[in-house]
Amino acid sequence: MNEDLLACLEGFRTDPALVLDLYKHLFSARLFALVEGRIYSSAAELNFLVYPARKGRELPVFTSKELAEGFAKKISAPPPGTISADVPGKMLWPSILAKIAGTDIQAAINPATPHGILFSERMIMGMIGQFGENGKTA
Repeated sequence: MNEDLLACLEGFRTDPALVLDLYKHLFSARLFALVEGRIYSSAAELNFLVYPARKGRELPVFTSKELAEGFAKKISAPPPGTISADVPGKMLWPSILAKIAGTDIQAAINPATPHGILFSERMIMGMIGQFGENGKTA
């Protein structure tokens, strides 16, 4: 699952020209986010886990459930009932953008891995603009 996305994440550090491929893979993949454990009727309602980082705060997003659950075990004192939610990228990214807009929060994709990367509000806006419902290549 998400093999093409992982290959793109790994290659992005040495080849920034992969950015559009990375955006496309992130937008079309099924991803995992750590959220407050309760039932949600839509991605817009997700209550994402955000944690302090060196520069501001980070909202972790993962390419697999195993990475999400492993990360949750490593962080100090995750909120009780934290679960990993499996969400299609096209639904996840607009919800993340709404959460981080105007804040110091960045999306951390596969944090604590060699291919982990941070996405700013502007990067997420660009991805949604390119691949979202109103985007040119949706």
